[in-house]
Amino acid sequence: MDFEEFQRKLLSEIKSDSKACYDIVDNNKELLDHYLYDNRNASVYIVSLVENINDAVVYDLKKFKTLEKVLKHTSFQKVLGEFRESDVLIRACKIGNKKAVDWLLTMNMNIRITDNKGMTAFMYAVQYSTMLPVIEFLLKIADEKYLNIKDINGNTAIFHAIKNKDVLEKMLEYKKINIYHINNNNENLFMYACKNDYIISFNTLIKLNFDFNLCSKSGKTAAMYLEENGRQFQLKTLVNEKTIYDNYGNKTFVTVC
Repeated sequence: MDFEEFQRKLLSEIKSDSKACYDIVDNNKELLDHYLYDNRNASVYIVSLVENINDAVVYDLKKFKTLEKVLKHTSFQKVLGEFRESDVLIRACKIGNKKAVDWLLTMNMNIRITDNKGMTAFMYAVQYSTMLPVIEFLLKIADEKYLNIKDINGNTAIFHAIKNKDVLEKMLEYKKINIYHINNNNENLFMYACKNDYIISFNTLIKLNFDFNLCSKSGKTAAMYLEENGRQFQLKTLVNEKTIYDNYGNKTFVTVC
């Protein structure tokens, strides 16, 4: 049996939640030693196996105990190490696969891994109300640095939660969250919500102490975005409740940078 055949058989049994996968591992210790430990291309084989396992976790598996036992087999120590440093938690959070995420969070995964957008698993999780228990868990265990990691646009997790009112309000309960962060376009959370027309969060955010006259790099304010998006009620509320100035120091509902 070569490594490709081993992978196919193992993954088939894992997807079937069959205990036969334990025998496949036990009966192929020499093969695993050769490909995963004594081979100059061991890292290639390990990554290949982990990628296939990750696909199964994200898209196929409903139960995970069988896979967990395989990953904790003594012959799979390097595979488990690679698995914990992989992007599987990000991928599961990205599609809202709560069952997979719940299990992954018991597997000592590296939650600080980011994807090519600079996004963490937490940033994807906050986009789903169904992931609220996962979000609360991460809010409790993670440090301030992790919870406020910036993606490539300078947006933190709370920016990604802006269209999810329940999650946003839960995040606002935690002092570890920097709610006044400014992104790469010089936008605060309130302006970002107005710009992207996430009006569901308007009533929550207007109660906070943002700079409501902040100007983005695009030369616009929150009031201007509200007007552009036809949100006259919210614009009137903003002008009535906050002091909105133009760049001449005049109070106005039309803000010019």
